[in-house]
Amino acid sequence: MKKYEIEFLPVANQDLEEIAAYLAQYYKSTVAKFRLSLLKKFESIGANPYSCEKSCYSEKFRRAVINDYILYYAVDEVKKLVTVYMVIHSSRDVERYLERLDNFT
Repeated sequence: MKKYEIEFLPVANQDLEEIAAYLAQYYKSTVAKFRLSLLKKFESIGANPYSCEKSCYSEKFRRAVINDYILYYAVDEVKKLVTVYMVIHSSRDVERYLERLDNFT
C-alpha cells in the first residue's frame, strides 16, 4: 500500500506555530513531546488516512485527536494526498473554528 503525502494549508501551519508558542511559554519540554506526538500521528495518517473518524461537520473531513488537540484533514485518493486544514485545542469553541472549513468545502 502506498503511503499518502501530507500537506498543510497555511492556516494549519499557523495553528501549529501558535500551539508551539503557547506551549513553550509555560511548558518548554512539552513542545518536543507535542511535536513527537504529531509526527507519530502523521505517520499513522500517512499509512492509513481512513483510520480516523469522519468529522460530524462535513463528510469531506476527518478528525484526529492528538493529546488535547484536534486535527482536521481531507484525503485525496487520486493524488494519494492528505491535506491538513486546521489544528485546534479541544476546549475551544469547535463550532466557531469549524466555520473556517466552509472556505474549503
